[in-house]
Amino acid sequence: MSATTQLHHAERGLSEQAARVKGRLVDALQRASTGLSVASYRIRRRPEEMLVAAGRYVDAVAGRLRVLDPVNTMARGWSITRTSNGMTVRSYSQITPGDVLVTSLSDGTVTSTTNSVSDQPHRTKV
Repeated sequence: MSATTQLHHAERGLSEQAARVKGRLVDALQRASTGLSVASYRIRRRPEEMLVAAGRYVDAVAGRLRVLDPVNTMARGWSITRTSNGMTVRSYSQITPGDVLVTSLSDGTVTSTTNSVSDQPHRTKV
């Protein structure tokens, strides 16, 4: 085989190899570009998604707080009773006959004096 033929053969081999490398490189660049596009989209959308999720969480917490708000609880018929020095009464054992109590209702307050104290719950006749 002559040197010219060998040179053409080698050039063809190099050209084929270059085409394969170029094809792989183009494929890799296209995959990387697609990956970057997806990542870019996610990066742009993520703050908005996080704000929406945080907003939902805040709304849920606000709803729970509204239910537990003493004003709303009292509107459903409950009251808050405090001693004359402002301590919330949680047990009959905190009160003695003659103590002054201040009861907060949904539409005002009632001040009363304790006549007696009992460990028995008050039962209303129906």
